[in-house]
Amino acid sequence: MTFEARVASYQASLARATRRGWDGSSRTRHDTATVATRNAPLPPPPGAFPSPQSRPPTTRVRNVRVRRCFSFLDLCGFTAYTETGGDSQAVAVLSLLRATLRAECERSGVRVTKWLGDGAMLSGIERAGVLEATASVAARMREESPLALRAGIAEGPVIMFEGDDYIGATVNAAARLCDIALPGQILVATEDATPHELPRWMQLKPLGPLAVAGLARPVDVAEMVVGRSVRP
Repeated sequence: MTFEARVASYQASLARATRRGWDGSSRTRHDTATVATRNAPLPPPPGAFPSPQSRPPTTRVRNVRVRRCFSFLDLCGFTAYTETGGDSQAVAVLSLLRATLRAECERSGVRVTKWLGDGAMLSGIERAGVLEATASVAARMREESPLALRAGIAEGPVIMFEGDDYIGATVNAAARLCDIALPGQILVATEDATPHELPRWMQLKPLGPLAVAGLARPVDVAEMVVGRSVRP
């Protein structure tokens, strides 16, 4: 038998097997479909996969409005000092700032919320603690650092987001006051501040309302004046 004849015979056998079923039985196409249906997996029971309408809503992050006091601190001229003094001198100044911040914040019950390169963001429940920590850090840096420190402080209601971040005009006010403060100056927003008695070594000198970028209306601002280099 030639090769062509063998191919033709194989194709004919394949066609007959397809019509009769691969197991040689004489099932019809209807029978084959019935067996396939019987062997198919059973559908899931009702309620196994709830409809989108019945699914519980996605868990939402609970945002809480709280009252906090914030302080932003910044080393003045740090970038230029890095270029002129070298990396070692710059790191030494930055290490002094962070070590002082940790010590004073722990002493005052204030939290270092964020490190901002050559500065930091502080937050606290009590305004007095934030004022004292900021003033003490500024006094220490004035005595031991070649770079002056400036700061902005504001108190008011904010949104606590995801437990460790704060959103609101109060945060922006503190950051903007730090931006416009002169080297060695500490500016404090006083219009929404909780009245309290300041330590004797600390005074607030009113400067009047100031227009602050990013805020809708001027902010009543005072300059913190520290009478002693360090608090007792």
